Amino acid sequence: MTYVSDRAGANIDSLLDDMEEATIEGVNFWDASITYTVDGIAKGSDGIVYKALISQAGNDPVGDPTNWQQAFYDAGNINEAVIGINNQTGTAYIGILNDAGGLITMDNAAANTFTVPANSSVAYPIGTVLTIRQKGVGQTTIVAGGGVTISVPASKGLLISEQHEWASIVKEGTDAWAIAGGLTS
Repeated sequence: MTYVSDRAGANIDSLLDDMEEATIEGVNFWDASITYTVDGIAKGSDGIVYKALISQAGNDPVGDPTNWQQAFYDAGNINEAVIGINNQTGTAYIGILNDAGGLITMDNAAANTFTVPANSSVAYPIGTVLTIRQKGVGQTTIVAGGGVTISVPASKGLLISEQHEWASIVKEGTDAWAIAGGLTS
């Protein structure tokens, strides 16, 4: 599979390892000077990863569903799945069942919170992944709802570190979650 014209036949893992600028680790922002072949990957100006549907140059993936399709990186493969995106513009949001497996964007200039609800409120299946992206300039804090525990690496906190960064949280037990990503304290 060819990903971008100057890297024909490259293994996806080595290709992604070589690309350093990433909000989504390993995928560069779209570049108008590159000709993307079918299945070429790039982040659009919105920070979301897209896959080229046709060989092309000069088309920003954002707002161009004819030539680009949203994609995501998963264990070394670019999947053709389309995930749901729930854009939140307020300063507080509590996850809902339809957020499972999708992306929640927190788009506000003020500090804002995403709350992981207790299982008694929203019964996500164990193994559910929620991805939270700080789309706006206001810092996003991940909050554990009543009775919820969130395991976080000791060197990190529950604040998303900067605009366009994100974190994913995985349900490991009834009210037990683990989080990783672009976090700070």
